[in-house]
Amino acid sequence: MNEKGTVIFDLDGTLVDSAPDLANSLNVVLEEYGRSRISESEVRNMIGHGVGELVRAALSGDNNSPQEPLIETAIVRFRCLYSRNLSKHSTVYPNTASTLAILKQEGWRLVVCTNKIEGSARKVLREFQLLDFFEDVVGPDTFGVSKPNPEHLQKCVSDKWASLPTIMVGDSEVDCVAAKAAGFPMVLVDWGYNKGRLSELAPNFVLSDIRELHEILDKISSN
Repeated sequence: MNEKGTVIFDLDGTLVDSAPDLANSLNVVLEEYGRSRISESEVRNMIGHGVGELVRAALSGDNNSPQEPLIETAIVRFRCLYSRNLSKHSTVYPNTASTLAILKQEGWRLVVCTNKIEGSARKVLREFQLLDFFEDVVGPDTFGVSKPNPEHLQKCVSDKWASLPTIMVGDSEVDCVAAKAAGFPMVLVDWGYNKGRLSELAPNFVLSDIRELHEILDKISSN
């Protein structure tokens, strides 16, 4: 097989719409801590920095930030709830599996780099029958770093593949910042949890249909 390079995918908001399950678990925690529930759309605007920051942001939403021990306890509680409901209401974005199959067949090495902990990410991918497409799945606990730290992306590329193109595919500012700092071309999808105008993030490409990704990757790798 002709080895083309590495494509690093974000998970939440890029491959899987996980906001419904994140929102449900988060609202259980908020109610347990005497806080008001928040809408799924609000949760979508908080996703991107990992569940720790998600819980922290939700608990601090009324400008009454709790003390750190309470936050840490709430994060543990959230992870417990969410780990049992990773794919209850979440969905895979259209045409994802068929596109991943094409890319893998074409010789691309596929990796997931997410700010969701590795075990949860693997479980989500397994439950949606996507895990086998990926050579590796990397979370913040895998190497001890998380996006937007560029090392999170850089550590996804083995020495064998370092001389070949590496492209990041994601939906958020966190992905764009990490990709730019790592020196990787950025493909920004327009269906995820992006919190600002796409043009302001200055990606190399904006993707509206994942089925067009293999053409974009060919353009990048031929330059």
